[in-house]
Amino acid sequence: MPLDMRMFNGSKCDIYIFVKLCYLLCQFYKVGMRIMNSENTAYMFSEHSDREAMLQMIDGFRITQAIYVAAKLGIADLLKDGQKHCDELGAKTNIKSDSMYRLLRALSSLGIFSETDDRCFQLTSRGVYLQSHVPHSLHTMALTKGELMYPIWNNLLQSIKAGETGSEYLYGMDFYQYCQEKSGVPKLFDEWMTTETEIEKEAIVEAYDFSSIKTIVDVGGGEGRLLAAILQKNPNLKGILLEMPHLMKIASNLLEQNGVRERCELKDTDILKSIPTRGDILIMKHIVENWQDDLATVVLQNCYQAMNEGDILLVCESVIHSGNEPSITKLRDLAGFVITSGKERTAHEYRQLLEKTGFRMDSIIPTRGNIDIIKAIK
Repeated sequence: MPLDMRMFNGSKCDIYIFVKLCYLLCQFYKVGMRIMNSENTAYMFSEHSDREAMLQMIDGFRITQAIYVAAKLGIADLLKDGQKHCDELGAKTNIKSDSMYRLLRALSSLGIFSETDDRCFQLTSRGVYLQSHVPHSLHTMALTKGELMYPIWNNLLQSIKAGETGSEYLYGMDFYQYCQEKSGVPKLFDEWMTTETEIEKEAIVEAYDFSSIKTIVDVGGGEGRLLAAILQKNPNLKGILLEMPHLMKIASNLLEQNGVRERCELKDTDILKSIPTRGDILIMKHIVENWQDDLATVVLQNCYQAMNEGDILLVCESVIHSGNEPSITKLRDLAGFVITSGKERTAHEYRQLLEKTGFRMDSIIPTRGNIDIIKAIK
């Protein structure tokens, strides 16, 4: 309702009240406008942020390929001793200076390199991990994702529609067969597996206490890196590595280099056929996730038959958690869809799978890495 001066009789008190009321109304108006503006700004900011986030996701392919090219050219290794000009980097990689500059300028905007003087670049703390010989290097990971995985991921739609892996659609064979037969790929694949194990083995050794165990069996243990780490930390423990024949010599040399070969027995094994030995603990890392439930059940049944009552099985996998929070494991599950025809699983799905083969799931032990330890008992 508008104010009318006739409501006041003209006394100083009434005039004071009128002025005070006008002042309060102005303040209420200003506060209201600020609230409206802040709400509009928040809405616009939220809309802008969501759109920008979506654009960054859509543009992810550019980032993957730019990092891959930098890794392939060995730029981080060339910069390990300090900044260099694009002319020098181009000369050492047989790349035109201007092309080199545009690549490194883009990656500098992602915090991987940093432009210092005109057309000179240096490594950042983030870019260090693209060096090939540093602890926890991601150099091989960048090569694998950009060179080996990228073409297969282009067939995700086909995998979802037809139920076949991208590798089968693209190469006419499954992923592991392709990795063994394609020239140059086996070495890259093995180096990638090594990188993943190097990152995860420390997390597993820290999270689980093996000190009371006498013998541990690593089922499908690859080159033996996880087993070596466990034996190094537990000097009274003996180990058995079960793996395919082509990895036996590599594993033997690695175990020797780590000073644990004399405490470790190696056995040529096809784990889909049988587990030919037993120990107090059987451990598997990224094995069950490689298959759908039918073949995963076969491996677990073979483990069960090789174990005594009360023995422990440790399944080291990434467990899918509920909710909508960002999850690398859910993206890995898509990778199983398009790459290997395997799958990641929830805790409930692991419990069902283990109980189906006779095990009792005891607990899920988290680690500081992107891997969990599922403890099951016969």
